[in-house]
Formats: sequence, structure tokens, C-alpha cells
Amino acid sequence: MTTLREQLAEDFAVFLDTDELAETVTFYPTDGGASRSIVVCGVVTRSFEEDERGQLLVERFEFDVKRDATTGIATPQIGDSIKRATGQFSDVRFMFSGEIDSETDYSLGLVYDRKIPYRHGSEHTA
Repeated sequence: MTTLREQLAEDFAVFLDTDELAETVTFYPTDGGASRSIVVCGVVTRSFEEDERGQLLVERFEFDVKRDATTGIATPQIGDSIKRATGQFSDVRFMFSGEIDSETDYSLGLVYDRKIPYRHGSEHTA
């Protein structure tokens, strides 16, 4: 009989199918290791934030990835970045925000983002 843990791991594999929901991205570890292709399932959202410099456009890439040092990400570090292979936002890198949205024995839900100065006072800079 299949345990719940085994069933969840099998179900997660469906989300990482690039013929279905997932996509391949390039992962750039901050520790100096070689970049590599990994598969993630996620979505990019946009919002605005204020800081001492003015208004920022925040593009946030929230995704699930296999928790694995070879085919996924085992231990995310501040400074890690990813780049999408195709589609919208494929020309930019998203940096690890330090936020781990969820974690299991076999997967991580991570948040990577990039912040772009949008307005300084009344000047439009984007």
C-alpha cells in the first residue's frame, strides 16, 4: 500500500512535468558552483512597493522546485539567482528573496524577485 508521503511525492512529479505546468530555468548558485538547468513550477506577479528611494516595481517569481542538490535546489542562499529559459521575463535574473514559502522532504516553495526603481519623487524613471 502506498503511504501518503509516497503519494504526495508522486503527485509533485506531475507538477514538474515540462509538458504540463513546469518550465526549465537556469539556476546560478551564490557559492560559486556551476550554473545548471532545473525544473520549476511557478508564476510571476507584479506589485509596487515604497522604500526610502521611492517607488519600486517588484516582479516576484514564486515557484516549487525539487529539493535536491543536483536536479533542484537543496538549500537556497541569499545571492542565488535564476533565469527563465523562454517567455516573458526570460531576459532577467530573479534573486532569492530569503523567503521559503513551503518545504517538505522532497520540495521547496521559494520566492525569487527583482526590484526596479519606478519613481523618485515626481520623476518617472522607468
